[in-house]
Amino acid sequence: MDRPTRPGIDTGLLILRLGLGLCFLLLFTLKQAESTAVFGGGLASKVLTVVLVVAALCLTLGFLTRLASGLGALAWMWSLYLGIASRQPFYNFPVRAVLFLLALLALAFTGAGRFSADHMRRMG
Repeated sequence: MDRPTRPGIDTGLLILRLGLGLCFLLLFTLKQAESTAVFGGGLASKVLTVVLVVAALCLTLGFLTRLASGLGALAWMWSLYLGIASRQPFYNFPVRAVLFLLALLALAFTGAGRFSADHMRRMG
C-alpha cells in the first residue's frame, strides 16, 4: 500500500485550507445577511461573524491555522446546536455545519502544512 509522500500531504492540506477559507469568506462576506440565520441574531452574531471572517483570512493564508480552525470549529458547533434546537431538517442546514466542523477539526489537529505562513514563520 502506497503511503502519501510529505509533499502530497502538504498539497492536500493546502487545498483543504484554501477551500475552507474561501468558503468561509464567500459565505460570510457575500451572504452576510444570512449570518444571523446561521449563528442567531444580535451583537453576539455580529462579533462572531467578524471573528470568523478574520479566522477565514488566517486559514486561507495558513497563518495561526490551528487557532483559526479551532475558532471556526467552535462556531460551527454552535451553529449545529442552533440548527438542531430550532428543529431545522437535518438534511437542510445542520449537515453543512457538520461538514465544516469535521474539516476544521481535521485542520486544527494537523496544522497548515509546509505551504503556509505558519511554516515560513517557523523556518525564518
